[in-house]
Amino acid sequence: MKKPELFRIGEWVKQYHSGYWIIVDIRPRYAEETMINDNIVQYYKGDEISSWVCLQKALTDKMKFKTYSEIVDICCCKHISSAEEESIISFFQTHKKEYETLLNTPFDSFCRIYEEHLYLNEQDEKRLKEVILKLPKTFTKGTLKTAITKSGLSHIYTFPGNYLLCCKYSFWQDKNDLNTIYKEPKLIKLQSNQIHFFLQ
Repeated sequence: MKKPELFRIGEWVKQYHSGYWIIVDIRPRYAEETMINDNIVQYYKGDEISSWVCLQKALTDKMKFKTYSEIVDICCCKHISSAEEESIISFFQTHKKEYETLLNTPFDSFCRIYEEHLYLNEQDEKRLKEVILKLPKTFTKGTLKTAITKSGLSHIYTFPGNYLLCCKYSFWQDKNDLNTIYKEPKLIKLQSNQIHFFLQ
């Protein structure tokens, strides 16, 4: 496996989503579960397997101001050239208002979306909506799956499904509590062309 490059807080980078991003934090990435491949343990739950990089977008590729938060694995980050960094500095020297906005925009730790494919008939949909309504404001994946199983819906996990169960989640992990926190569950019905896309 290729060793990830070194990055520092405050550095401007690019990643697989377009634009220029500034690193606001770097945190350890711990395995949420033990990974076994071909009967060989790749790593155990709790092992430090990488780093999460907390990014704040500042500019598009065309140097238009646009800001929002994202968290990616450190392997997804890429250093920018000196010329690109000079262009960013030059932009903010002449756009003081945008720079202030960037500095005062709080980082959103719940900036990622978890998606689970489900196949639901009309009755299943009604029962799952009841499960969702009873969930606490924040919950773990284990809490969610336990609630679904107890409601007799363990059969709904199918890929591709006709629905997506989407939740916001955070990668703020603690070595002593590796359970990712989820919130704001939403059930989205897929259109036939979207289902076809997953089958390709």
